[in-house]
Amino acid sequence: MKNSFLTIVFLTMVASAAPSSNVPPMPKEYLADHAEVVRMAAQATPQRFPDADVVLVDDRVHTVYGPDGTNTCWEDEWIKIMTEKGRRAHAALSVSVSLRYGDAAIELVE
Repeated sequence: MKNSFLTIVFLTMVASAAPSSNVPPMPKEYLADHAEVVRMAAQATPQRFPDADVVLVDDRVHTVYGPDGTNTCWEDEWIKIMTEKGRRAHAALSVSVSLRYGDAAIELVE
């Protein structure tokens, strides 16, 4: 029997063609509602997802393009870790980006 972990990971990541010090936070109207995400995560149970190590609860991507063709992309992702295997798989976060085109930053992990 799999153990159920009550861990929800909230990740906000910003990738931009401009230096991240100039990047504003993700507009609030695009962020997930914390209470709603917690409610949805409570519905992700081992009985409902018996083979899942991790359940994606909510994932939002918002991209803004500038007149010069540059862009800023925010990702707001919530996952629920269901098993020890899922916890190990998400114990470290990494971001791959080409510095030639911009940079990326993990803004917040809860």
